[in-house]
Amino acid sequence: MILNSGWYTEKDLQKAGAGSVGINVRVSKNNTLIGLDKMHFGSNIRIDDYCTIVTSKEPIYLGDYVHIASHCHISGTYGFEMQDFSGMASGCRVYSATDDYVGPNLINPTVPKQFLNVKQGKVVLEKYSTMGANCTVLTGVTLKEGSVMGAHSITSKSLEAWKVYLGAPAKLVKEREKITDDKDFREWFANAHGVSA
Repeated sequence: MILNSGWYTEKDLQKAGAGSVGINVRVSKNNTLIGLDKMHFGSNIRIDDYCTIVTSKEPIYLGDYVHIASHCHISGTYGFEMQDFSGMASGCRVYSATDDYVGPNLINPTVPKQFLNVKQGKVVLEKYSTMGANCTVLTGVTLKEGSVMGAHSITSKSLEAWKVYLGAPAKLVKEREKITDDKDFREWFANAHGVSA
């Protein structure tokens, strides 16, 4: 038997204390959101089942027309942003902080800070950028406008605009055709759904 757990709406998120929320926002009730007061939601957003989104310090910003598919994990304590029309396919991982695994220090969050060496940095998915299924993005990375990561790719370096990357580590494989204007889509969507463009 499959039971649909339903969705939290923008009204639910506002009532729960989200930093800010636009319209037509749907977040599956099977998700975990920690630090909701530091999360800012644009409009026309969908976050599918079994995602975990966490921040305790820096804000998280989701722009308009953003989709986060099921089973994604976003560790956004040191900043995370998804700009308009960006997306994450199922199983993606984003880390705004990570332990130094090669230095002479201890590793894991149960250890006092003076014995750790944690790398920190905001992660940004710029407008039109996308992470394919099961991709991983590490600390301080920016997926520049229109860049794409193919499935199962990993990157610790920022990706150039309008290019497609694949592999672990992610390597440039081809150019991507640019989207020059989304005005027609925004107007169509607004008319079709009776919402703001």
